[in-house]
Amino acid sequence: MKPVVVIWGPAQHKVPDDFKVDGIEFVGGRRLLAWLQNLSGERVDKLAAKDALERLKTFRSHSWAASSARK
Repeated sequence: MKPVVVIWGPAQHKVPDDFKVDGIEFVGGRRLLAWLQNLSGERVDKLAAKDALERLKTFRSHSWAASSARK
């Protein structure tokens, strides 16, 4: 497993290549595909990837709703 933070929007252009902090890689969104293609190791099967994506979407929607309710 390799932790990564993907930066989107105008800030992505300020992320240097191979930028890491405490073992976490930071990648500009436009370079994400190239970054993924350079990974080695076992591939994640489609069902596991779909499950992870759905869990992230659920987490995001719940976090957004909780944040909005506090305002």
